[in-house]
Amino acid sequence: SNLYYGYNQCFFKECSGSTFTFNDESHTFKLLNNDENDIKLVKQRRKPQINLGSEYSNLLLPSMPCNDIQIIDYYDKQQHKPKGLISATPLIKCKSTDYSIKKDIIGYKSGIRSALIKIDDNDADKKHINDSDKDNSIASHDHVRWYRLKGCGNDDLGYFPFRCIEDGQSPLIEIRGCCFEHTAFRELKMTYDIQKILNGYNLATANQSYGSYNYDIDKYCK
Repeated sequence: SNLYYGYNQCFFKECSGSTFTFNDESHTFKLLNNDENDIKLVKQRRKPQINLGSEYSNLLLPSMPCNDIQIIDYYDKQQHKPKGLISATPLIKCKSTDYSIKKDIIGYKSGIRSALIKIDDNDADKKHINDSDKDNSIASHDHVRWYRLKGCGNDDLGYFPFRCIEDGQSPLIEIRGCCFEHTAFRELKMTYDIQKILNGYNLATANQSYGSYNYDIDKYCK
C-alpha cells in the first residue's frame, strides 16, 4: 500500500450483536422531516434521555441540528451471521492480553474510537472476505484492502464506557467509543452520496459505505 495508515497496532475480540451490510442499490432512505414526532425525537436528544427510562435520566446522546435519515429496511436486513465481512459478529477493540482476542485480525489505531484493518488477499490464512465483495471495500490497492471501523471501542478497554461530562447533584454522562443509530445512518448515506458525486468527475473517494455493527449495549456498556 502506498498510503501511510499508521503504526500503533490494536487488537480485537468478537462480541454479541448483529451486522448490517450496506448495498447502495438495494436500500430505501427516508428523510424524517414531515412528522411532528420525528422532529420531537431530534429535539429530545438535546436533553437527558429520560424518555428512554429512568435509568437514562442523566444520559446525553449526540444531537445534530438536522432531521434523521432512516434506512427503511435496516431491521429486515440485519444479519447475525453475514457473509463477506471481516468478522461474522461485531468486533470491538481490546487489550492484546485479552483471552478472547482474535489473533488473525490486527488493526491500527485511528483516533480513540476507531481503527483500520488491513486485509491482504494473498494471505492464505485470512479468508474473511469473499472475492465477490472486493469492489465494496473501503479502500483497495491491488491485493490489499483497508477497512475503517468507526466507533469500535474506546481505546483498548473492550467495552463502551460511560464518561461524566458535567458534575453536580445529578451528573450528566455520555457513552464513549461508539456511533449511534442516527449518526451511523447519516454517515452511511452521506458517504454514499459523496461517492456518487465524485464518481461523476472520475474522482475516487477516501471512504465507501460498507455496513455497520449493532452492539449488544446491555453487555458492553459500563
